[in-house]
Amino acid sequence: MSEVVLSSGHVVRHRRWFQRVFRPYVRRKLARSFDGVHVAGLAAVRARLDQEPLILAANHCSWWDALLLVALDDLLGCESYCLMDADNLRKLPFFGWLGAVPLDRGHPKKAIKDLRASAALLLRPNQAMWIFPQGRLYPPELRPLRLQSGVAMLARASKARVVPVSFSYPFREAPQPAAVVSFGAPLDADSSGKALLLALEEALVEGLASHTAFAAGDTAGFETLIGDDRDGEAGLASRILSWFGRKPRAALEAGQASLEEQQRV
Repeated sequence: MSEVVLSSGHVVRHRRWFQRVFRPYVRRKLARSFDGVHVAGLAAVRARLDQEPLILAANHCSWWDALLLVALDDLLGCESYCLMDADNLRKLPFFGWLGAVPLDRGHPKKAIKDLRASAALLLRPNQAMWIFPQGRLYPPELRPLRLQSGVAMLARASKARVVPVSFSYPFREAPQPAAVVSFGAPLDADSSGKALLLALEEALVEGLASHTAFAAGDTAGFETLIGDDRDGEAGLASRILSWFGRKPRAALEAGQASLEEQQRV
């Protein structure tokens, strides 16, 4: 178990044993619930993390986003954290074992203190902090995205660059939606707060547009990192139906043969 005490007084604990148990569960859950998890730009972000800490700023469009973060953290292989609404973290404390850091959105002064304290988790390469700048769930089609200024505060306090991460869950031909993620290029940490938010909005919207193209069949640049795990279930169901169908089918074939014989007589 690793432990970091922030200036806000909060203790951040990574419980490695829980990660080892929970991450495989999440991968299975995603594989069984989606038409694959498809990601663009992951290798570039992994390479960048080897050189510097990063803020990963994503749009927030589904409660699935939290589980998707767990799987992406595993794929990134870095020391990661996530800012999470303090009330929700109290209700779901096990997310704290995965690196969730409370953000008290109900009290602006406390939220600013939480953001500044979180900068201490972005001091060296291979550290990442996830943040949802919208602050609540919005459909991915919403324009503008209604980004809040917290991500700019965190960038200013930590001097870390911001990577836009677009999430959406479009339907293709399968009954289940696909989980689609695209990582953009890091944004300039020296930008002013307003300029950073504008650049982040533009990059997130561009990523979401690529998801629309992906759903229409343009999969260039995307890797399927977690496949659809329903094939085995479908195969089993087909074998069971086939087994149950043998006797009725044999009886039908025998009846047709008897009818043909009678017609010849």
